[in-house]
Amino acid sequence: IDEQWYNERARSRGAAVHKATHLIDTVGLNWATLHRDLHGYVKSWELYKKETGCEIVAVEQIVYHKGVMLAGMLDRVLRFPSSKVLRLKDIKTTASTSGKAPFWTAYQTAAYEESYRKLYGGDSMERGAIVLRPDGSYPGDETYSSVSDWSDFLSLLESTRIRRRHKKNGIPNE
Repeated sequence: IDEQWYNERARSRGAAVHKATHLIDTVGLNWATLHRDLHGYVKSWELYKKETGCEIVAVEQIVYHKGVMLAGMLDRVLRFPSSKVLRLKDIKTTASTSGKAPFWTAYQTAAYEESYRKLYGGDSMERGAIVLRPDGSYPGDETYSSVSDWSDFLSLLESTRIRRRHKKNGIPNE
């Protein structure tokens, strides 16, 4: 991962918020164990669920696609009362109340969608990101609909593999 897109503090914040929202959606969260600086993000997630009335179908689920030798962990698959279409959402955190998800989230969610559908079948899903806010306000809810996101992801994946094979740009050969 190119570190120009994040710093260690942001990575730690994201990991902790993911863990907290996972606990909320599965077994419950002991708020006393959550660092005070993260409360707003988790409250933002709770507000999203309350306001949308979404049903959680999958939480932090490992998916894979044998055809392209790909595996990852999607954040959420949701169902909303107003629609029969499943929505795959990636949870992001931002230090500001107006931040957006990184541009590459569209490709990331396309890879998750293809992998999920390969495993479980079904029609295409709506994809997007839920950008949690540090002040606990209603999160940003982004949608990705470009039909080229999956093919763009595959191009990026192959480019990364080529670079690794040739040990270019500091990417180790794994």
